[in-house]
Amino acid sequence: MTTTATVLYVMIASPGDVGDGREAVMRAITSWNEASTRTRGVVVVPLRWESVSPRAGDHPQAIINAALLDNADSLIGIFGSRIGTATPTAISGTAERSTEPSRTGGAYTSGSPWPRMRTTST
Repeated sequence: MTTTATVLYVMIASPGDVGDGREAVMRAITSWNEASTRTRGVVVVPLRWESVSPRAGDHPQAIINAALLDNADSLIGIFGSRIGTATPTAISGTAERSTEPSRTGGAYTSGSPWPRMRTTST
């Protein structure tokens, strides 16, 4: 059975220390799509940097932005204990994407304890 749906492209932006959070967002999107696409007529398509093919010629963040951010309707930014790696134009790639003026959305915070301290024994 086919369904006509509006497609909402959502970029998931984060530094590398929040892999669990990124996977939680993917599970939530999958769950929402499975439960709601037919009844609401909307499907959410996550856009992640892992799907971008490497190529030469530009800064890696510019390549990601051209492939994903320029095609996103919205953005979900996830931060943990770090902001990410600096780019030529911002303090991090995630911050660069998150400050794009055409993006809409909200800010949500986690109740998880931060910073996550590592203990070492000597």
